[in-house]
Amino acid sequence: MADSVLVVPGSTRAGSHNATLGAAIVERLVARGVSAQFVDLRGFPLPLFDPDLEAANGVPAAARELHDLLAEHSGLVIVTPEYNGSISTLLKNTIDWISRVDRSVLQRPVVALASASPSSNGGATGRASLRAMCDHMGVELLDRELGLARSHEVIVDGVIDDEQALAEIDGFVAAIVDALG
Repeated sequence: MADSVLVVPGSTRAGSHNATLGAAIVERLVARGVSAQFVDLRGFPLPLFDPDLEAANGVPAAARELHDLLAEHSGLVIVTPEYNGSISTLLKNTIDWISRVDRSVLQRPVVALASASPSSNGGATGRASLRAMCDHMGVELLDRELGLARSHEVIVDGVIDDEQALAEIDGFVAAIVDALG
């Protein structure tokens, strides 16, 4: 498996700051010579996780497709929104379904967490919730995380327009590239 990174924002909302951050991460990885792919979870529609549904119909095809796509990449960046101090229902549901195919696929050589939030903590509690979930599943995370604070001020018309924010993204991307070796 060649070094490549899958970037998955946990939001499909129009104008999502986390999707904007994810796109910026992909752009900067590619600029550093790393193959990177942005995943829009709208392309992988999944019902709410339900063991009875799984028993009756099996794991949905979209979960298997996303699982297989992840297996093709050596790195994973999850860009999580922060909803009520946790991760989005969309992201939680996606991880739950992927784990039903084979949770070890989440154990990539490099897994990193990022978030964008209008809060001053940059989505830290959402990342903490995701970190706990990853720890439970045995997913080792890159020590370096990215929390883009005041996202409503640094993202203008879908573009990150702040030198400090761009420098933070560059540092995060550099840590991912270094970890890929």
